[in-house]
Formats: sequence, structure tokens, C-alpha cells
Amino acid sequence: MAAQQAPGSKGLEDLSPREGFLKGVRVGSGFPAIVLFATALGFGVLARDAGFGLTQSLFMSGAIFAMPNQVMLVDQLTRNETLAITALAVALTAMRLLPMTVTLAPLLDRPRRHLGFDLLLSHFVTISTWLEGNRHLPKLGPRARVPFFLGVGGTILVALMIGTALGYVAAANVPQPIITALLFATPVYFFLSLVATSRLRADFIAVGAGAALIPLVHAIAPGFDLLGAGVAGGTLAFFARRT
Repeated sequence: MAAQQAPGSKGLEDLSPREGFLKGVRVGSGFPAIVLFATALGFGVLARDAGFGLTQSLFMSGAIFAMPNQVMLVDQLTRNETLAITALAVALTAMRLLPMTVTLAPLLDRPRRHLGFDLLLSHFVTISTWLEGNRHLPKLGPRARVPFFLGVGGTILVALMIGTALGYVAAANVPQPIITALLFATPVYFFLSLVATSRLRADFIAVGAGAALIPLVHAIAPGFDLLGAGVAGGTLAFFARRT
């Protein structure tokens, strides 16, 4: 017999918007915030070494809120690339966020929608919020989903800003190998989270094939390695599931 809910207790589907937001803060302040904080430390050091000011570094973290895009922006500007080339490079780096936003949108659907608020929600779409959103949103009631997502995203953004500031201040005392290791924390976390949340055979095929194809795609089209390997791995998984 299924366990009955204790009298007076609330299930996840019954959470109020405030309770959903607080749950999002708790989820966001765990491992996701720790990983993004560590990565932001590296970015703060990188931005200072590249000649950016503290205000500029914090603006990039808050306005872009996507570490690969931030690193790409710093890299392009330090190479004295034109504004058009820089914008194109950052936009291509952000392409990975498009399918994440599309898959999260149905989970954040609501009766009354406004474009401005939808754009605000899309700003909080990152690897970490996408993972936690897919992990928790389906279990929540409609009223708590958007507040939960904002709680997760807002908490991670605060951790990112604090990490950027501390990394910037401590830049003179951080060796280059540590900076590189900190910046590498996010992709490692993303890959391990994908493996941990995989349930079907097709999931493992998609992750494994995508990871295996990255060196090949990088050799053919360096700017599209993650996107190309991801599409190829997902396509292989799709057909493998149908056979």
C-alpha cells in the first residue's frame, strides 16, 4: 500500500509560491552554487588579468550569466576583435542555451504570460538551472514552478557575483593552473549531472556518443564542437531507441 501523506503536511504539488521560491533557494544554494562560485573565482581572476575593472567584471557576470559566454567575451576583447566578430562569437557560444530554454518553457507555462517576464525567466536559463529545473519542476504544482525557478536562478546568480568579486580581489595570489581548474568545474559538473540523471538506454547513448564525438567535431569545426557533437549524439540515441 502506498504511504499516506501525514495530516497537516503538504505535498510538493501543494506548495505555495513563497514555499516554491524558498525550495528553489535551498536547491540553488547547494552543489550548483558551490560549482558556479568556484568557476566565478576563476573568471574574476581572468577578467582582472585581461585588464577589466571590477564593475565591468561584475556587469559581465550579472548581464551574461553564462560562464562560457563570459570567457568568450573576455577572450575576443583581449584579442582586439571587432564588435561584430565578438558579438557573433558570443552568440554562437550561447546557442547551447536555445534547446535548454525550449525544453524548460513547457514546465514554466502559466495562464497569463507576459513577454517581459518570459525574457526575465530566459535570462536565468543556465546549465545548472536547466538541470535542477528538469529534476524538480515536474514534481511541483503549477503555482510553485516559476517561483522555484527564480529561487534557483537568483541564488546561483548571487553566488556567481560574489565569486567574481572575490576572484577579482584575490587575482594577484592565484596561480594560472588553479584558474584553469576553476573554470573547468562547470563542464565537469554538467557532464556528471547528465550521467547521474540518465535513466534510459538512449540517455546513456546520447551522453556517451556526444562526449566521444567532441574531439572529431572539434577537428572539423572548432567553433561548433559542442553543438555538433550534441546533435550527433542525440540523433544516434534517437534512432537507437527506435530500433
